[in-house]
Amino acid sequence: MQRAGLFLVAVTFAFVSLILLGQALDATVLRLPGLVYLLAACDPPAILGAWLATIGSARAGAAPIARGALAVAALSLTLVGAVVVGDVVLGRIAPGSALAATLGSKPGWLAADAGTVLALGALALGSARICRAVGEPLSAALLGVVGLTLATRTLAGVWGHFATVPWPFRVAEAVLFAAVALACRAASSCLGRLTVRP
Repeated sequence: MQRAGLFLVAVTFAFVSLILLGQALDATVLRLPGLVYLLAACDPPAILGAWLATIGSARAGAAPIARGALAVAALSLTLVGAVVVGDVVLGRIAPGSALAATLGSKPGWLAADAGTVLALGALALGSARICRAVGEPLSAALLGVVGLTLATRTLAGVWGHFATVPWPFRVAEAVLFAAVALACRAASSCLGRLTVRP
């Protein structure tokens, strides 16, 4: 279950990375409407994958490695999904409701931005711990990319509350999601080689 969850997160994040690149293209050379809906659609599988990984790590006999980091990621992604999907759906079916106003507010999206950064960082950390336990640590270059782009994503989240986020931030975010996807995929593979003691 833990392996499947991390694999699902990896696949979903790879798709998110492509959508973010599409947003950069949309802002520069090619009109691509509707990408925000594709991004929102990626939240449920990412949340499911994170919870599968978390529950799998908590099962009897499962490796306790990264259990806390996976739980943080699952909770953070759930928060992000609630804000993003809730805002998109309620904005369509009940735009004047109090809940829609709350989810679409700046504090709501600030919480979602913070949750995104926390979830991505926790997934990268958890994946690194899993791979290190198997003796196949993630490359320093990959971890460096994650760290740098996490800082950039944090800046973009703050920027977005005052002005439109410039397209280079979308490219950096795409790199971040791709890097975390690679980390999760590596961790999923490593779990298959990890000897679990009950």
